[in-house]
Amino acid sequence: FVRFEITNTYGVAQNVTILYGAGNGGSRRSPGTVRVIDQSKDLTLAGGQYLGSVATQQTANFSVCGIRANVKNVIVKRAYVAAAAAGMVSIWGCSGDVTANPSNYASALASKLVGAGGGDARGLRGLAAAANPTGIELPGGVALAQVYVAANVTQEIFLSSPIYLRPGYGLVAVGPGLAILTTFTIDAEES
Repeated sequence: FVRFEITNTYGVAQNVTILYGAGNGGSRRSPGTVRVIDQSKDLTLAGGQYLGSVATQQTANFSVCGIRANVKNVIVKRAYVAAAAAGMVSIWGCSGDVTANPSNYASALASKLVGAGGGDARGLRGLAAAANPTGIELPGGVALAQVYVAANVTQEIFLSSPIYLRPGYGLVAVGPGLAILTTFTIDAEES
């Protein structure tokens, strides 16, 4: 075939049987229905899809903001960063609380099912004391990437596959300089 197309112009569900093969064919028609699942819709209705945004500005320090898996696994599908000044934003995978300030925790994920409760993951807002621009001194940190951001422009971090955070692990953005408002936004699932 060069092209094969089925069009439903009636607006109601209909059963369609397609048989393809070499030579003669046949069918044992079985009663039943076929359900086409929009996976994102089903996951949203089940309460497994979330959005979150965390921002911070630390006076005389590098701002650190991000997300930490609390009890559930967090699968980050998309991530975005922004800063009030142009520069390189470092993205870190980390263990524990890189801010050393548990009072900065807050529920950081909102359900895509509007009106439902928040996610289990927590936001990280704080500072990396004595960190230099590369963030080498950030406790427990492992550098994943750096991305250049223009001032007040949201920049997507391109992910060829999702980032998987086990409970107790996080993903953070380290601002491009001292006392610069930095924002980290994610699209994620929890399991």
